[in-house]
Amino acid sequence: MNVIFRTDSSTQIGIGHLSRCLTLADKLKSEGVGVAFICRELPGNICDFIENKGYKVHRLAYSKTQSDNLERFNRHAEWLGENWETDAKQTINVLVKEEQEIDWLIIDHYALGEEWEQQIRPYAKKIMVIDDLADRPHDCDLLLDQNLFGDMRTRYEGLVPEHCQKLLGPNYALLRSEFAEARNDLRERDGKVRRILVFFGGADPANETEKALKAIQMLDRPDIAIDVIVGNANPHKESIKKTCSTIQNATYYCQVDNIAQLMAEADLSIGAGGTATWERCCLGLPSLLISIAENQLNVIESLSRDGFVINGGWHEDTTVDELLKDLSFLLKHPEILRTISLNAKELVDGKGAERVQNSLLNDLNFMHLRSAGQDDRKQVFEWRNHPDTREHIFNPSPINWNEHKKWFTKALTSTDMELLIGEIRNEPVGVVRYDFNDNRAFVSVYAVPGHSGGGIGTRLIKEGNSWVKKNHPRIKRIIAEIKRQNTSSVRAFQKAGYRESHLTYYYDING
Repeated sequence: MNVIFRTDSSTQIGIGHLSRCLTLADKLKSEGVGVAFICRELPGNICDFIENKGYKVHRLAYSKTQSDNLERFNRHAEWLGENWETDAKQTINVLVKEEQEIDWLIIDHYALGEEWEQQIRPYAKKIMVIDDLADRPHDCDLLLDQNLFGDMRTRYEGLVPEHCQKLLGPNYALLRSEFAEARNDLRERDGKVRRILVFFGGADPANETEKALKAIQMLDRPDIAIDVIVGNANPHKESIKKTCSTIQNATYYCQVDNIAQLMAEADLSIGAGGTATWERCCLGLPSLLISIAENQLNVIESLSRDGFVINGGWHEDTTVDELLKDLSFLLKHPEILRTISLNAKELVDGKGAERVQNSLLNDLNFMHLRSAGQDDRKQVFEWRNHPDTREHIFNPSPINWNEHKKWFTKALTSTDMELLIGEIRNEPVGVVRYDFNDNRAFVSVYAVPGHSGGGIGTRLIKEGNSWVKKNHPRIKRIIAEIKRQNTSSVRAFQKAGYRESHLTYYYDING
């Protein structure tokens, strides 16, 4: 499976669009998907950073002269650095030269819309659009808007085809795995401020960072530690670094790779909207947010109205004195910060990238294995007791509900067992169980009743082989015990590479 992203980064655009694409790219790559990027070399781009992460980047040339003469076909046209027709032709040239089928073309760019997508349509099986604005039509099969709006369910009506699947809201926020990991060990905040985090994104062209630092200086609270993060694309980074050196307990960071840790350690954040909003929410970090782009205004207003963040207003209207008043008020009211922390943490669980990945893979009849959860308990009970399942297992007797509940809890908590659900297009099609013993794993597989045949069994087994190799590298051999008369299971395991050994079949992980 092959996926290509069309997105850009620059001093003007920032790095938020590219960062969330990289998050999804990493998730897809972990499932064995081939991933590449198409990016224009705009001023302040981070193409080198993408390549350093191991991705191929098809670079589109940038000409300032051409950019100055652009026809403004939408309010973000200048972000493209080229007219859309030329950009479409250049993108098509890249796709043709790839000489392989493109399963998904994923577009995250405010300057591109339906006209561009219609030109690209013949060169990719499916098109996905990541958007925040709902201000232009799209020709796409999947649309992601990870923001929170009151009219979320209707705001794309008439802007996307009827067949388009819409993933809407913070439940699909594209956050790196480090945030879900940090969330697992998160402390409960008491509302008292001992550490403040200042982060206005990778670029911050209006230099809101220094405005925030001036307000913090005026607080005159040397007992509060300050962490200040800027990106390599920030044109004011040297000035900010100098300012930090004059503030007691301030620490300056440039292009960090441990932002989740810094957010988890902070008690209050000052920053902009964008993807970082959902990162802060995931970690329950109370935030005073300033809108530095028009698309952030409505989102921050909605979040503030529902008690998830504090709205610091539009950046051009927010003064140092007003920031100082907001900070002074929040420091005196820890109960407000504690409530916001609890609310924010409930809004975002950090699993959005996995949900989006599953939608992409399932839409192409791609099988995905996921760990079973408590929500699967009743279904697994029904599947296991179905006559079609019991016919082919060693213990065909029905099990009662109480026995099943005890076993299922053990399956979810034991380090010696894994219970996986196979899905295609978000629909369960099979169950795979592994029992581990030293460097061996014993496997049992059955299809969900109604989904047997069509190679489902073999696909479940093969996906399981890959899953074990990735998640349990100590395992050297997988062993399957199969009833002799169950010829369909025998064929399924043989097709998946298993070899017979007396009454069992085995699969060696490394050949």
